[in-house]
Amino acid sequence: MQSQLNALEAHVRTLTRDVEKLRRQGEARDKRQQAIIDNQRKTHQLLECLITNMESNKQQNIQTSTPTEITDDESIPQQYQIETDELRMLKNDTSGPGNLAAHLVQRLFPELFGETNLRFHYNWTGGGNLKKGVMCS
Repeated sequence: MQSQLNALEAHVRTLTRDVEKLRRQGEARDKRQQAIIDNQRKTHQLLECLITNMESNKQQNIQTSTPTEITDDESIPQQYQIETDELRMLKNDTSGPGNLAAHLVQRLFPELFGETNLRFHYNWTGGGNLKKGVMCS
């Protein structure tokens, strides 16, 4: 009889521990859930504020639109100026923005692509596997 009482007491202690463990897990879950709800409320408030600001800026932009500033050709060195027709031809000969950039680099810096192929001897930081020199020091 005493051994059965001891076994029953041990079982009750185990159940009590399990109940306490589940209670703590429930409290932690409730805290996480409340944090998520608070985060959603803050996000919702920020989105409402953003939408309000965007609408008010849109109204201001409509009322106070100004023409964009055009730079003069004198600020760009002659060797780097490209005529509009030549730029259109370059654009038509390309398949995308990266390809256009490559064509522009070839047009603006022909010394990199000539017989010496300087582009193979330099990079931005120097060194590397190919022991390239620093492009700008």
